[in-house]
Amino acid sequence: YQLKFLFILFLTTSSLLLFSSCNKDEESTDQTTKVKGTYTGTYIESTGGSSVSVEDVETVVTKESATKIKVNMQVIPGLAGVVFTADMTDETHFTVPQFTLNDDDLKGSGSLENDNTLKIDLEKVNSAGDKITFEGERK
Repeated sequence: YQLKFLFILFLTTSSLLLFSSCNKDEESTDQTTKVKGTYTGTYIESTGGSSVSVEDVETVVTKESATKIKVNMQVIPGLAGVVFTADMTDETHFTVPQFTLNDDDLKGSGSLENDNTLKIDLEKVNSAGDKITFEGERK
């Protein structure tokens, strides 16, 4: 009877340790912590050799999961914007899988430099040389 009690106690303790260590692992792998926030900067869209630049564009980065972010660039608040999700490759770099915006397929990458400057580069998949860039500072 005492051996059975010790065995059950061992299983219970082992289970608690296992589950608590899993929780800590999930928290420590959150790669979005540094990049989350609000940034203000310049949006540039280049098409066919010409470009359009918009100043004071607010871009908000939020957490979707421990390794995925949502990016919302409000180019013209309430009228035009670019919203996409991105996969974190480490705490300051991310890749943007292909997504569609106004009949254009885009993909790209981005990074946070010096814990303050967000840079995003998106290329139009269907049009060589056409791209969207954003560079902004944390608010």
